[in-house]
Amino acid sequence: MMPVPFQEHSRMITPSRPFDTLTELVPVPWTEPPCLNPVTDDGTAKVSQVFIILAYWCSFLTMGIGILALTGWFLNQPYLQNPISGDYPVSNTGSLALLFLGASLLYSIRGISDKKSATASQITSLVPILIGLFALGSYSGFFTVDLDQVLFHSQIDPSSGTNSVLLAPNNAICILAAGLSILFMNAPAFGRIRIFQHLAFIPLLFSISALIGYTYKLQYFSAPDSFNYMILPTAIAFLVLSLGILSSRPREGLMVVISNGDAGGMMARTLLPTAIGLPILFGWLRVVGESSGLVNAEAASILLVISMITVFFWVVWRTCRQLGRLDMARRLAGAALHESADRTRSILDKAYDAFVAIDKNGRILDWNPQAEKTFGWSRAEVVGKTLEETIIPAQHANAHKEGLARLSSTGQSAFFNKRVEMIALHKEGHEFPLELAIFPVGSAETGTVCAFMHDISDRKAHEEEVNCLNKALLEQITEAGSKNDSLKLLTDELRTACERAIESSKTKSDFIASLSHEIRTPLSSVIGMAELILDGHLEEDQRKLANTLHSSAYNLLGIVNDILDLSKIEAKKLELTSESFDMRTLVEDVAEMLGTTARSKGLSLSTFVDPSLPLILKGDPKRLRQILVNLCGNALKFTESGGVHIRVEKLSLADHCVTFSASVIDTGCGLPNDTKRGLFLPFSQVRSSKSLQTAGTGLGLAISKSLVELMGGEIGVDSREGEGSTFWFKATLRTDGIDYLGAQHGAPQHAEPEQTRLIIVSNDRFTSEALTMYSYARGIENKAASSIEETESIINQMAKQSHRPIRLFVDMSNREIDPCSKIEEISASEFADRVRWVALTHIDSKEYHRKLKEAGFAKVLVKPFRFADFLHSVSNDFDQQVETREDLPALDEANATIMRLSAKTVLLVEDNPALRELATRQLKRLGVEVATASDGMEAVSSAAGCNFDLILMDCQMPVMDGFEATRQIRRIEEKGHRHTPIVALTASVLPLDREKCFAAGMDEFLTKPVSLDDIRSLIKRWMSEQPAMKRESVSISNEEVAFSDLIHSARFQVSEMDRLTAVPREVTREDLQDDFAPIPVDMQWLYEQYGPEAISEIFQTFKDEAESLMNLLKRAALAHDFVESARVAHQLAGIASVIGAKQMHAQSLNLEHASKEKDTYRANVSLDELQRAYEDVMQWIKTKT
Repeated sequence: MMPVPFQEHSRMITPSRPFDTLTELVPVPWTEPPCLNPVTDDGTAKVSQVFIILAYWCSFLTMGIGILALTGWFLNQPYLQNPISGDYPVSNTGSLALLFLGASLLYSIRGISDKKSATASQITSLVPILIGLFALGSYSGFFTVDLDQVLFHSQIDPSSGTNSVLLAPNNAICILAAGLSILFMNAPAFGRIRIFQHLAFIPLLFSISALIGYTYKLQYFSAPDSFNYMILPTAIAFLVLSLGILSSRPREGLMVVISNGDAGGMMARTLLPTAIGLPILFGWLRVVGESSGLVNAEAASILLVISMITVFFWVVWRTCRQLGRLDMARRLAGAALHESADRTRSILDKAYDAFVAIDKNGRILDWNPQAEKTFGWSRAEVVGKTLEETIIPAQHANAHKEGLARLSSTGQSAFFNKRVEMIALHKEGHEFPLELAIFPVGSAETGTVCAFMHDISDRKAHEEEVNCLNKALLEQITEAGSKNDSLKLLTDELRTACERAIESSKTKSDFIASLSHEIRTPLSSVIGMAELILDGHLEEDQRKLANTLHSSAYNLLGIVNDILDLSKIEAKKLELTSESFDMRTLVEDVAEMLGTTARSKGLSLSTFVDPSLPLILKGDPKRLRQILVNLCGNALKFTESGGVHIRVEKLSLADHCVTFSASVIDTGCGLPNDTKRGLFLPFSQVRSSKSLQTAGTGLGLAISKSLVELMGGEIGVDSREGEGSTFWFKATLRTDGIDYLGAQHGAPQHAEPEQTRLIIVSNDRFTSEALTMYSYARGIENKAASSIEETESIINQMAKQSHRPIRLFVDMSNREIDPCSKIEEISASEFADRVRWVALTHIDSKEYHRKLKEAGFAKVLVKPFRFADFLHSVSNDFDQQVETREDLPALDEANATIMRLSAKTVLLVEDNPALRELATRQLKRLGVEVATASDGMEAVSSAAGCNFDLILMDCQMPVMDGFEATRQIRRIEEKGHRHTPIVALTASVLPLDREKCFAAGMDEFLTKPVSLDDIRSLIKRWMSEQPAMKRESVSISNEEVAFSDLIHSARFQVSEMDRLTAVPREVTREDLQDDFAPIPVDMQWLYEQYGPEAISEIFQTFKDEAESLMNLLKRAALAHDFVESARVAHQLAGIASVIGAKQMHAQSLNLEHASKEKDTYRANVSLDELQRAYEDVMQWIKTKT
């Protein structure tokens, strides 16, 4: 293995010296080894701190005595010169010396950490030294200068007979010794001897002897003529000064023993005060006892000995106890140290890194198990050997020796406390890289160095692999850089192509929009003219041709709409609206619209909407209707026999959102597996022998898929060839937080005692299931029978259980079911008066229905039938003439009669002569007076000169377009004219065109082609005399208006109402009885109040007004508008009371009260009940008119 040089993170060490390792160290000076007992070391520090504080106080006290005496001399106050005894004053120079000695001691204490203070201490100590020298010189005759006379000549009293108070020799010696002690305090020691401490004992001994003399009253030590005469303040000052000098350096010389925190220090601090104080105390007691005559000399000696024995025994006992405690603490500390050593040993033995310790000579001291694994040497083999003999390669041995020599001489290395890399030698002879961290342990004498090492062979291999990959990556980056220019050129080309594609798409969209506009204009004429032709009296061949023309035009219009929708989808400009709608009504409208197609092919078309689905949903009903029409239209197109079933089911309901599934199931030819994948692509068509005759553009499914995906749903198909298909889609819509009309709609309703029971006879699974679920939702008891023969036993069973009426629904689509013989048989039974037969058929023919009635059926339901038709069939009298869809055109004439009575005038603005003629005929067909204009200029002139009730405005016209004409008309109206509704009639279908119309001031937007039904609805919205329909709001001036005013507002004649309805007779008293449901209207009261001739007109007025108010109530509920809800409910209660609809009146009042109290729950319940009461009244009126 090649040598790997040292690395310290990213810094490379010179490869020529790769193994300075364990001895090339950072310059870290060796310090005194730390105390092994941290508790003792901490105690020493605390004791030393106490001694330092004591030294401070001693310096302050010494300076205080000196300052006090000097003040006495300057103020000539003897009590200050010697405040204790007052016999002899402290000398002038002695006071000055004490002041300077205290100050010098203070500076020396601070000089431990401050050089300036140390210098100041030495300078101030020179003053007392000179004072002492001059005083001693004066006594020896060397000096004749009197310092007191020189320094304090003004304070000396000449009358005293003396020149000054001379400084005693012993005082001069103490001052000199104290000054020299402070001067030499920072001088180096002679071995372990500190000179300043020995000098400090001189004033200490003199002061103690003087104090003993004063204490024992010994003249030898304290009399003025004695050798050691020293006044009491001076003795106290020298004692304090000496103690301060010794305490200022507690960790030096003699004081080390006393200040230590170990056992010796503790014993010294205990025994020294005892050894010094007790003899003095006992001596004083003996002197006092003998002088007072209490004891003689012999007794005093005996007492002194006994006292000394007692005291020293106590001292020895206390010391032994303390030593025992210290020994116990030592043993505990030793045990802890041993435990710590064992723990450290365990850590080292279990470490994942190799641990090696060497001394300053490079010999191995420690070697853990991981080191054995790493280097191959056992601990017994390497301990005591050098590193060169074991793990250092021969080429690095010299560098290692140089490092050891440097470590031994300087105690320094460049790699202490760092991670470095080195090359090591294994016992087997191979070299390998490792990483190590080196750190020193212990004192400079031991020179122990430790290291943790880790084999990094795998890491180096990985690094080498990474380096190779980096090199390869760099080559790839270099190669990619050469391709970058080509990529930039390609990007520019793609950007240019994208811009061209966007421009092309915009051009295509504009072309399709223009094409749509141009095609819709002639289509409007074709469809309108076809409708007018069909509305006239035609022969059978002529009607077929007109129907073909009409259906072909609508087919062409559907293709145009599909192309336009596909263009919007591709341009991502198709947006969904959000409005409230009734899902059940939407599905039934789609089925009714396609019912003619189904019947023309002899197919059965049926619907089912899950009753548990909320009734009022929020979404885009137009696009949902478009999807269902596409799917159902395809199903009818490819189905030759059987039928088509539209099914909507609830999947989940949470957080005011409902997820539903809509399916269109057919019994057609089915789809081969290879065609399913591309079925939803644009222009995709199923190519088979059965589909060639019915092929279309292939856009419907693609558009449906895009619309479903816009709704956040999914679409698919399940089919097998020859077995039919099921096209389905799933989507999620909001319930808008309120489900007034659909609350609990899917839950079973409580069946009233007189409620009808059902028997369903059908081989069609979908029809049978739909009737069963609808019955369950309304709480109606029902049973299913697969054949007509089973019905007799079911009828007998039901009749014996209850006297409630029975409805027997028979599906006539299956030719195997022949109920005629069974009808005759059951009609002759005793239960005949309770049974009513209902036929379900897809054949819509008067003759066929007449034959069914003659056979015994009371009612015929033509598929696809509505949920309301089902409810009517199970709750009302069937003895009425059956109304077929062939009778519906007669309503146009009736509507024309109604509108003719209104005498309204419409201004039609259209530049296309054909469309203008068509619209004129349609409006006149509805009984409206029409004025025309061919451009916007004529329209403005006509509107300024005449008050029209409605203006139908084309948008694209010569001279002046419809937008500018509308703006000018609105400006004219600002001068005082009344507001005239303006409705746009345009072939443009883009959202931008709609916004442009509203911005110009138009009130509504209608897209060409416009059918007769569209115009009829438009006239009803904007020109009806009943203000409830205008602007989709109700505007009744007086909420308490009488019902008679509502009747007079609609001037209907009885003859006109007779012709409008399909019943060629008047309502009679026999109509008051209903065998199958409670009567919701008090007809007896109506006859008494209004007479029979006005009933039809009252009912018609009630239906129009109630329908408008119920629509307003729905919108108020969806908007959470309690105020509007209460107002409309109040009006409904009024009109309900006028016709005697007691249940509807009561529920209206309940809703009004709940709305005023803003009680959402009660409002929900009341509105649900009101809706049921309203439906019951409307169904009942339908059977009576």
